[in-house]
Amino acid sequence: MTETGIGCINWDSEDITNSSPILLVSINMVKITLLIDTGASLSFMDRRFVDKNTMLKLFEVKRDKSWIVNALGKEVVVDSILHTKNMHINGAVFEHDFVIMDLDAYHENKDMVYHGIVGFDFLIRHGITLDFSNFSLLIP
Repeated sequence: MTETGIGCINWDSEDITNSSPILLVSINMVKITLLIDTGASLSFMDRRFVDKNTMLKLFEVKRDKSWIVNALGKEVVVDSILHTKNMHINGAVFEHDFVIMDLDAYHENKDMVYHGIVGFDFLIRHGITLDFSNFSLLIP
């Protein structure tokens, strides 16, 4: 297994428990920050970010409309996914589908904090283990 560090963005530098693990990755040659959310059953990519990046837009796949319930309990229509075969994390390459939808991923200063969410589906599919005590991932 390979161990790789996870970036950690602190919204409150006095309280590390108020931090979120952020992966710095490359997908189809685009640098991306992804929030690791073990409570999310699916992985997501922000609609505005995909629309702005032609290298990502090329891998958008339209599908029949479906509905999912977001973290706030609101039904959201989903009609496309980002299908990538080139997700690089410290030398390891992954293939994964991200549901494309509007993510409210903006912080108070209106800068994008993350472009997408790596959900439990990604961690299970690729056998990735999180080691929060060392802020690292174990990648088989």
